[in-house]
Amino acid sequence: MKVVHQNSFSEQEKETLWQLRNSEYPIQFGHETFQEFESYCNALVKTENYILIDSRNVIQGWAYTFLRDSEVWFAIMLNSEIQKKDTEEFY
Repeated sequence: MKVVHQNSFSEQEKETLWQLRNSEYPIQFGHETFQEFESYCNALVKTENYILIDSRNVIQGWAYTFLRDSEVWFAIMLNSEIQKKDTEEFY
């Protein structure tokens, strides 16, 4: 596994992040359409993104920071299949 600081994403990576967010966050925080997700991401201010990538180069997690009301906020999500597992299993 590796953590990568990345602030621009391909369409495929964005789709993966959208699916990850919808899978791991409560339904009321999900985005029904990809366009809603893109609008949400584009509205975030001063975003810094970090993705967790496994040995097959598949995104398994996403963390990001952003400004809201002049404060730094953050979100972290991990694929439920890797939660509570030793990272050694993924090398």
